[in-house]
Amino acid sequence: MDISIVIPVYFNERSIKNTFLRISEILKHNNNVTSFEIIFIDDGSEDSSLDEILNIKADYPSENIKVIKFTKISVK
Repeated sequence: MDISIVIPVYFNERSIKNTFLRISEILKHNNNVTSFEIIFIDDGSEDSSLDEILNIKADYPSENIKVIKFTKISVK
């Protein structure tokens, strides 16, 4: 893997797809990058951010997209 891009997500449902498309396009046209991954980290958004990320992953199966969702765990 040449590059890993980590994108933190928190209430970003309206900007996620555009961000993904722009980053992906830039990396695909960079001759120094032969492989890349985009890692979305949802930090507890209560909007549709996670759904949007999962839709992107489904719509672009050839892209190396990873999704991480943080959850809160109470430790006593």
